[in-house]
Amino acid sequence: MRGPVLDEVHQQLNPWIYQITRVYKAKEHAEVEFTVGPIPVDDGIGKEITTQITTTMKTNKTFYTDSNGRDFIKRIRDYRTDWNLQVNQPVAGNYYPINLGIYMEDNMNELSVLVDRSVGGSSIVDGQIELMLHRRLLHDDARGVGEALNEEVCVHVECAGLTIQGKFYLRIDPLGEGAKWRRTVGQESYSPFLLAFTEQDGDNWMSSHVPTYSGMDPSYSLPDNIAMITLQELEDGKVLLRLAHLYEIGEDKDLSVMASVELKKLFWNKKISKVTETSLSANQERAKMEKNRLVWKVEGSSGSKVVKGGPVDPAKLVVELGPMEIRTFIIDFDYLQMSLSSNSRPATSMATLVVFLVLFAGFFCVESDYIAYNTSQGIVPGKLNVHLVAHTHDDVGWLKTVDQYYVGSNNSIQGACVQNVLDSLVPALLADKNRKFIYAFFQRWWRDQSEVVQSTVKQLVSSGQLELINGGMCMHDEAAPHYIDMIDQTTLGHRFIKQEFGQTPRIGWQIDPFGHSAVQAYLLGAEVGFDSLFFGRIDYQDRAKRKNEKSLEVVWRGSRTLGSSAQIFAGAFPENYEPPSGFYFEVNDESAIVQDDIDLFDYNVQERVNDFVAAAVSQANITRTNHIMWTMGTDFKYQYAHTWFRQLDKLIHYVNIYAFVRYADRANGYWTGYFTSRPALKRYVRVMSGYYLAARQLEFFKGSSKSGPKTDTLADALAIAQHHDAVSGTEKQHVADDYAKRLSMGYVEAEELVASSLACLTELTSNTGCGKPVTKFQQANYYEPLSYGDGCLLCYFNTVITNFVFEEEVSKMYLFDRFQIFYFFLQCPLLNISYCPPSEVDLSQGKSLVVVVYNSLGWKREDVIRIPVSTSIFSMP
Repeated sequence: MRGPVLDEVHQQLNPWIYQITRVYKAKEHAEVEFTVGPIPVDDGIGKEITTQITTTMKTNKTFYTDSNGRDFIKRIRDYRTDWNLQVNQPVAGNYYPINLGIYMEDNMNELSVLVDRSVGGSSIVDGQIELMLHRRLLHDDARGVGEALNEEVCVHVECAGLTIQGKFYLRIDPLGEGAKWRRTVGQESYSPFLLAFTEQDGDNWMSSHVPTYSGMDPSYSLPDNIAMITLQELEDGKVLLRLAHLYEIGEDKDLSVMASVELKKLFWNKKISKVTETSLSANQERAKMEKNRLVWKVEGSSGSKVVKGGPVDPAKLVVELGPMEIRTFIIDFDYLQMSLSSNSRPATSMATLVVFLVLFAGFFCVESDYIAYNTSQGIVPGKLNVHLVAHTHDDVGWLKTVDQYYVGSNNSIQGACVQNVLDSLVPALLADKNRKFIYAFFQRWWRDQSEVVQSTVKQLVSSGQLELINGGMCMHDEAAPHYIDMIDQTTLGHRFIKQEFGQTPRIGWQIDPFGHSAVQAYLLGAEVGFDSLFFGRIDYQDRAKRKNEKSLEVVWRGSRTLGSSAQIFAGAFPENYEPPSGFYFEVNDESAIVQDDIDLFDYNVQERVNDFVAAAVSQANITRTNHIMWTMGTDFKYQYAHTWFRQLDKLIHYVNIYAFVRYADRANGYWTGYFTSRPALKRYVRVMSGYYLAARQLEFFKGSSKSGPKTDTLADALAIAQHHDAVSGTEKQHVADDYAKRLSMGYVEAEELVASSLACLTELTSNTGCGKPVTKFQQANYYEPLSYGDGCLLCYFNTVITNFVFEEEVSKMYLFDRFQIFYFFLQCPLLNISYCPPSEVDLSQGKSLVVVVYNSLGWKREDVIRIPVSTSIFSMP
């Protein structure tokens, strides 16, 4: 099919795979739209669907994939930089998560492929790129979920396998010249145009509305290498601004350079009174963070000079950003209140405590009287120091939903109740000032507590018994999420901790994600102020090598561009995040307790101390220093906290008296299929993320309302969706449904906010003024392909809303009544099949279709939008 705007090739590859390849006349890349499903399983065989782009390029086993949409990392097939890989799965062992794109190169060209959601991909054969698009499996993989990944869609009693639709984009550039396209189109794909529609009288509309609205100086555009990834009005009336340099050092000859942003033009109609630079998660001043954070140095390591922007001149108000730099600011305006709101919305926190156990020689006589256990902590030089870290890992959804885990319902699946953990934890800590604990999943419980309990918990935090670590709304995955989502969910938690407790987390605690990314180390580690990062899951071959070489602890330099300025101490646990064998102390666990009453049977103090010492010495043999960590807890433990702490108290007391001292979890066990699992949920998360970015901007431009709709519900839903058993796709089906439901509920509220903002910002001030919009909009949040609509080439500048009036001349089409009664505009959920009633209205009675387009990027931007209309004849003024 050929046309003036684009050419299309339609291919029915089989009854359940359809593909459209589009080439736009004004673009130099191809767009491939695919529809896959329902995947047939009548033959009893599950299937994974991949697409392959094959060339004659000589790529020498080398290709590049992004890390959470940020840095591109060099990959070599069948090779690992840190250990000699034993290749037992040549496909799964070479798959990597892709959030932004993948590319390969030879000595002349480079081929880039960009994706619209998190997928798994690789280059299994030289000159070829492979993406996994969809999966439908019939057997449980024995990783704990207890059900097969067999997604279905049911209408009444009729069920069929899930059908998914998506896009990827590909382009060939001369060697070294593809970065600009990857970064630009990647950002535009993440932040698509937001479309809205209303049926109006054309003349009246034009006389009562502005044709364009710009949140920044209309003559100003952000530099091509800078993205505004956050613009949000905070609870206290201040504004959170986050700017990101999109390029690595040396990635592009013109754009991998220092760039500057003029804040006066960014906020051209407001007077800035104060600009405060903060950590990435906006919970502390940047200068204080850098002063307090531990600086890790590596002997013999020489770092090149890192290019970073300097301080912001309060008079010029120009922000400089070096390659890969992200800078975060809290901005005050003259007319905004400066006081901190006492009704700030809480977000989930993660808490921590560290218990020290010091081993030293001594002598002990048993008595049968009351024993006051000595649980005081301290470091003894020259001795083996064992740090008992009491913790529980409470997933925000996995086998049960987040709500079910919290209240303890649906226990036929798993006996887990987070309320019990926290209710029993507080009195257990109060019983001994030396007891400490680490924790997540804090917000819901905190909201339910009385002022007395909250005051007690604040004292525990202040004294150090409850040290808050990690601190996000969840322990996010490190493969499927986009880096903006990782930042947003961490920011919610960190600001809650700061507002409620005055604390800033110092430790990263990513113990359960299925592999770990460079972006986590430098961006969500060093850049948020962490001193160290601990994790549990690494490849079994890597773990074996590191244990043998005593290299489980490393200084991780995650960014080639930022170098040593963003490196962090990182430690991998010897055996995941559980206690040593024989030291589980939940009520129903089988480990032997420490029975220290000599008047009773089964007295076993010496035996248990010997077991402890043997386990400690065994771990010391794989550790560089005389400090080792025992993670005393695991999933949903400490529901009866006293049973744990009673035994830990005894161990500390008696051992201090007695002693003198890609993730694959197995061969043929690569956890790489989940890079694609639940592709519809992955796409939904990505779409809502881009929508949330735009909605926050409009919320700021319009001005927030205490009683009106907000973006908070969507923010919370997106944050929870980044959990390592959420967007990853590794949860049960009913839990995946729950995540999608929460996103939908968040979108409904955000949709109302966007509607009121667009209505306000397009009205002439003299007509109504903000806050009293009179226009009825129906929304089409354009993020899915429109297969048969007519395309119009439109050009937009900056962060701008542009109105175009289409005058209908011929056709008639019934407009559903439900679109007439809603005050705010609605999303068109069926744009992927070219069905959008707001754009297909009957305009034969002299009405006009007003299309409002919002560009959230802050760049000059040209793109094709595709909307269904009820006729092929229309005019555009």
